[in-house]
Parts: sequence; structure tokens; C-alpha cells
Amino acid sequence: LFCFFLFNVGPKVRKEFVKSYIIAWLQLSCAIFDFLGDIVGDRKADTMAARKWFSSFFPTVKAQEEEDIVDPQAVLREKCAQQGHTSALWEKYQACNERVGSRSQTAETCVEELFDYLHELDHCVSKTLFSKLK
Repeated sequence: LFCFFLFNVGPKVRKEFVKSYIIAWLQLSCAIFDFLGDIVGDRKADTMAARKWFSSFFPTVKAQEEEDIVDPQAVLREKCAQQGHTSALWEKYQACNERVGSRSQTAETCVEELFDYLHELDHCVSKTLFSKLK
């Protein structure tokens, strides 16, 4: 049926119609393979055979493997966290957390220390971050 269509009507029909008929033919063929697989009982093997048969007609394109992308901001944050003033602010924040955690009832929070640390960390990172972005 498909060959009859291509040889008798093919030159007169637009490409969109040919593509739609090819897709319909492939769907019908897949349905036939699935039906035969159900009859035989080994559906997985027949499905794999159908895929292998179809792949012989149509090329398979696979995506290229991407290298792992490293976030430059995370790398710079790790480097800046080790520097003198930033690490001192981190220790101040940790001491505040320990002090607040050791008390059962306190109104003290460590928000100010946290904001000071994050501000200094972001300031350090911003010096070199934009030169590393593409």
C-alpha cells in the first residue's frame, strides 16, 4: 500500500502529506509488531526487533555529552570564605549560634552576624565573578 502510494501519487502530493502518510504507516507497523508480540508472548523482544528494524531506515541522532558545568560563583564563594576577614565573620556567626543554641529562652538572633558575613562574602565574590561569566 505504501509503495503504491509513493509510485502512483507521490510526485503530485506535497511533502507534508507524504510525511503524514509515512508516520501513519510507521504507527500501523508498530501496532502490527505489538500485536504479533502479544500473540507470541515475548513483547519486549518483538518491540526491540521493531525498533532495530525501523532504525535501519531512519538515522538516529544522539546528543553530545556535556562536560560538567561548574558554577563559578560557588567556586569563588569557597575561596572567599577562606580569606581572613570573611572567615573571622563566619567564626563570629558560629559563636553567636552556639550562644543562642545553649540558652533555652532568649530573644537574641544571629541575623545581624549572618548578614554581615553574607555581605562580606558577596563583596569578595563580586570583585572577580563577572570576569568569569560568559
